[in-house]
Amino acid sequence: MKQIILLSFLLVFTTLSNSIAQTSNYFTEKLVFATNHPILNYGNTTSYLKGMRYETLMATEEDSLVGRYRSYLPQVSQMTNPMPLNEAVEFEMRTAKSMGVDGFKFFVNVDANKYYLNRFIDVIIEYVTVASRKDIDFQFSVCINFPKWTKRRADYLKETTFQRLDQLFKRTNYSKLWLRNNKNEIVVFTTESSKIIQECIPKRDVKYFLDNPAIFKKIAGEYDEIEKRLGTPISIVYHSSFPPNVSYNHLILDHFPALSCVKYSQFYDPGVESIRKICKQRKRPFIQHVFPDQLSTQMILKENDKKVAEKSKLSYTLKKKDVYLKSQSLKLTQGFRDLLGKAVSRDADFIDVSSWNLYEEGSHLAPEMHHGYANGLLLKYYKNIWKTGVENIEKEFVITSYKSYNSTQRADTDIEVRTSLSMYPDKDQDSIEVVTVLNYPADVYCNNKYLGEAKKGISAFYAPKKIGTVTVEVKRKNKVVIGYETPKAIISSPKRMDWLTYSFCNLDEELARDTQNYILDNEMKHMRKRFLLSKEQQGAWRIAAYNRYQSDLLAAQQFGQLPDKYLAARDKNEKKYRADINKIIKDLDYEVWLELEEKAKSVEGIQDMMMPSVLPKELDGYNILPVANPLNN
Repeated sequence: MKQIILLSFLLVFTTLSNSIAQTSNYFTEKLVFATNHPILNYGNTTSYLKGMRYETLMATEEDSLVGRYRSYLPQVSQMTNPMPLNEAVEFEMRTAKSMGVDGFKFFVNVDANKYYLNRFIDVIIEYVTVASRKDIDFQFSVCINFPKWTKRRADYLKETTFQRLDQLFKRTNYSKLWLRNNKNEIVVFTTESSKIIQECIPKRDVKYFLDNPAIFKKIAGEYDEIEKRLGTPISIVYHSSFPPNVSYNHLILDHFPALSCVKYSQFYDPGVESIRKICKQRKRPFIQHVFPDQLSTQMILKENDKKVAEKSKLSYTLKKKDVYLKSQSLKLTQGFRDLLGKAVSRDADFIDVSSWNLYEEGSHLAPEMHHGYANGLLLKYYKNIWKTGVENIEKEFVITSYKSYNSTQRADTDIEVRTSLSMYPDKDQDSIEVVTVLNYPADVYCNNKYLGEAKKGISAFYAPKKIGTVTVEVKRKNKVVIGYETPKAIISSPKRMDWLTYSFCNLDEELARDTQNYILDNEMKHMRKRFLLSKEQQGAWRIAAYNRYQSDLLAAQQFGQLPDKYLAARDKNEKKYRADINKIIKDLDYEVWLELEEKAKSVEGIQDMMMPSVLPKELDGYNILPVANPLNN
């Protein structure tokens, strides 16, 4: 009897699993993709420059923080003036590639205001066009972002999906740079994938889907219809909202070739491991999501835990004591390293980094005031093992990470930060972390205190916090082989909330110079044409530009919470930079350059991420890319 039941089960399972052809090696190679916010590049036309500049971020008057509390500062904004769009997107791609990213994933929010969506599409197309023209080995994918809740009808969302995909693929001539699977189908990711049919729009309970398994065939049919209208083969990656539910995920794979799941489930091992087993069992790709940090800029009301819509009437009436922000306890870089390690141990087929430049989530990989290249170095270290199975360390490095003050002080600052998901105990944030990646064992010291012997490969140590800057030394036979002092001091009483993790590395300056050269290569072409610069003049110009950038970055790290001090330091750095340029080019040439410099600095880009005057009433205050809310994912 048991044999008959088992045979019946196998027959049913085989029938179901064969309804979609097996897709072993769905991705033709192991790739790392990161989500890119298209208008948070440092371009001078269609970019949201207010979200990139100190004056409208950390220097904002605290009484003017209407709905969001922004405490980040992208390093690119200190490297240069806003660039032509083609140069700005080239910079983002080359920087990401140097940090181990193989491609960008762009969210297309089909419920968003057309004003922004049009600009999103234009910038995405520019990325693909520039990569193709410059022969940059980089790939792209789209994630159709269906809303959790909407007043739109499914037929509107479906039509918008078709129109936007059609625009992207046609205007890029169906570029080979679009991510494709082993059948040469363009891979399209989705979120809230079921919302393409009307009856699923209000459904949030897994029981509905389990009780109505035929609904997946109907959902798949809607995507098939989009594919027919597009006239090019696409492959949908379905978004699983219930990772631990085995039956639900099997139903997805009966009708879709691949699935992904919400990133915040990644630390819930039973759920993710369940998906991994299902994917391996059915020869489907397993996608590992990773994220290095998390601090939402979204203000939330203490009285009812509701989000404050940016620039809504309510947002102008609130005091800082009325709201809080959400963070996650990731134990500095431990959470990121754990997730990358799981990608290796689970033999993932694809690594999805939550953010390249979604600064408002605080999970960005792009170089920023709080971290330069540390997260990228960690990504490249684990990626190499993931792809080759071999640990290969070209240059040894040491990363030092910490919060600038203790978690117990957060409630005493001008705004409260609450832990929404504790991956590790909150107290684990209140230490100095030293991570070594070495070719040979060595002794590790922090603030002159011996932490232990680091092994070959990767090791992590933790030291108690101490007020002031942090010194780190790595010694072999009592000789210092790596040593530095961090520029950001640990403080006792913060003037302003700044809860993102600071990370510093011995390779930061070298990598920063290489990265800024992506910008200066283009800038020197322009200057060479205008002023007939010699090689010696170009070299001197590069040095002057790099020195200004490093001085501004240091000032931001030291005085970011004190706008008057930072702006005074930046003005001093600017005067020195202009004096250095005046030594390189003289008289009329210098006056022409100065005029160009002032004009470039005055560029404002897109004025607002929120434009209530052009938004439909029901979407007033709606953000083009909603900040992820861990409690709702």
